[in-house]
Amino acid sequence: MDKRTFRYFALLRKMNPYLEGKVLDFGCGDGSITSVFIPLNSKNNFFAYDGPETGEHDVKNMLSQAKILLKNRANVIERKEYLQEGYFDVITLICMLHGNENIIEECHPYLKKGGHLIILDHDKSHLTDEDYIESIADADLKEIMQRNYNDVLRDHTRMDLYDCCRITRGMRYKTVKTLNHRTLDGFPFYLCISQKN
Repeated sequence: MDKRTFRYFALLRKMNPYLEGKVLDFGCGDGSITSVFIPLNSKNNFFAYDGPETGEHDVKNMLSQAKILLKNRANVIERKEYLQEGYFDVITLICMLHGNENIIEECHPYLKKGGHLIILDHDKSHLTDEDYIESIADADLKEIMQRNYNDVLRDHTRMDLYDCCRITRGMRYKTVKTLNHRTLDGFPFYLCISQKN
């Protein structure tokens, strides 16, 4: 297991008690993160979606990769119009909020009333320059190559757990559980689990 997968596996275990029923990974990319938490909940129905509103540039290619990686383990949804309103018990946003504050509004209609929204994102604003560079994973390097270091640094350090809670509460979600880098074994992420009222 590579360092990146191990890191997500450790973090996603914290989400495990809330991954019940129909689970949608909104902004699944190539499916690599989705594939990590599926085995933890093999009895559930998993769905993966990505589209232009998530900020991915080559969605078609990413979803083709996701289909291969997730075959027979998750339903990969290719078009937004195939998502059903009020259908999902849980929606996950993994490393999506830091670059797109509107992403919660995008996925909101598809979550059932009483369902859980799980947000796991970068919590790096507290890091020194040296610590930030040390925290860069292979996926971050790929992002830096596609854009540039300063843009990635800005996006990864501009929001924290407080900002996430402010946005979800502003949309009338009830905060259920929060963890930041201090309580996530030093991993530079925050976790916010909210319930739709």
